[in-house]
Amino acid sequence: MNLHGACLSHPIRPDRRGTLAVARELHTIIAESIAAILSTRQGERVMLPDYGLPDYVFDAMDNGFAARLRYIIEQQIMRYEPLVERVTVSVNVEDAHAAMVEIEYVARGTNSPRNLTFPLWVR
Repeated sequence: MNLHGACLSHPIRPDRRGTLAVARELHTIIAESIAAILSTRQGERVMLPDYGLPDYVFDAMDNGFAARLRYIIEQQIMRYEPLVERVTVSVNVEDAHAAMVEIEYVARGTNSPRNLTFPLWVR
């Protein structure tokens, strides 16, 4: 897939020149979008109240937690990231306070799988 032009990087930040940073490559745009989904709690965006992840602050981090988190992440990415064709999520609960999320996805219109690792902490 070939994108012409660029879009603002998310979160909005300055680049080295002091202007607004932009994302020009497809995998960068997708990675920033997935990171936004994972770092947003449901209810934070008024116009999209079901965007993001539920608040798991008081949940026990066990195998059931890993399965629930994997399912909700796959569903949210497929719903809110139109540039992704297939997604596979694996959640590794490292201890009672941290989980490592590994996301493998295929961008729409390409055949090359990419992956993204995102740490989640519960304190």
